Amino acid sequence: MKIAVIGSTGYLGRNLIKYLKRKDYFIKEINRGETENQQNYYEINKNYNEKLLTNINVVIFLSHDFKEKNYKALKDGIKKLMEDCKRRRIKFIFFSSIAAKKNSKTNYGKSKYLATKEVIKYKQILIIPGMVYGENINIGIQGKVNLISKFSPLIPYISGLGKIYYLTHIEDLLKSTEKILLNETSGNFICALKNEFSFSELIDKFSTRNFFIKLPIHYKVVGFFIKILSKVKMINYRYVDSFENLINTDKSFDYDINRKYLK
Repeated sequence: MKIAVIGSTGYLGRNLIKYLKRKDYFIKEINRGETENQQNYYEINKNYNEKLLTNINVVIFLSHDFKEKNYKALKDGIKKLMEDCKRRRIKFIFFSSIAAKKNSKTNYGKSKYLATKEVIKYKQILIIPGMVYGENINIGIQGKVNLISKFSPLIPYISGLGKIYYLTHIEDLLKSTEKILLNETSGNFICALKNEFSFSELIDKFSTRNFFIKLPIHYKVVGFFIKILSKVKMINYRYVDSFENLINTDKSFDYDINRKYLK
């Protein structure tokens, strides 16, 4: 089986490629880091290379352009890909996000939502992971908690949100992805544990210390300071988006989902 992974340089892309190569799948790594003259170059909703998917059986789409201000670009880009996949009879798998909501306040959430609905419309495969965690992860909430707990017994956390987070271990997600690509032709699958976690419980799970003190800070206070720091350009705009996605996570979906592969 020949699999094209679009968005091969991100955390999930790198780990998925390693996993699939260990299982002896042929992998074509596609990303925008390649030069436009090469067969492995792809940039969302830009000039489409008609030869990109030659001799491919499955496309796994993980890419996202955080610099793109047009939140409709992702939807338009994957529509072109799905049309090509349909013509070539290629299975298409799109990784969405818990943050993909109709009422999202961020470009990321809006773009993922529109793309998600397009995938459902085309009756392709949709995978929704929870908050990904695992060994030696230095990104996201786990990475930040690990870093703080290495240097301080006092760990601040965002309070006032309730239990709104789903978790997915990276190894479970990789195994589930392989099962889906082998056994499914369409459908919407949430690959996350059924148990829900509060931010406080995430600190307990990710801290590297046996003893620590948690310092709750209400999300409205955190949001106020993040917006101030963003306005004076002391932090990148992506911190604002990440915070908005974090606090506006909604456990409901306006489409049917299946928990078949990770419970």
